[in-house]
Amino acid sequence: MLRAATRRDAGEVAGVMIESRRAGGAFAPMAHAEDVVRRWVRERLVPGGGGWVWEAPAQGDRAAQVVAMLACSQADGVAWIAHLYLRPGWPGQGIG
Repeated sequence: MLRAATRRDAGEVAGVMIESRRAGGAFAPMAHAEDVVRRWVRERLVPGGGGWVWEAPAQGDRAAQVVAMLACSQADGVAWIAHLYLRPGWPGQGIG
């Protein structure tokens, strides 16, 4: 389910970003330390209203979880995708 990110999602949103970058290795290295990413998501991205998440529903023993995040930016009446991350292990499942 696609929905706007809320404050309670901040940890999972940051986790998706960090895990995705780690999985990318040399192709997409981390530009910032993990604690800086977590703080930015918690203090800027989510409160600013620019973040969206895809939450996979609970299934069997697995609880519902954020598996993708999208952040958009706007300037001069134009919007663009600033960040788009999918949790490793989720490609090919119809959401990314």
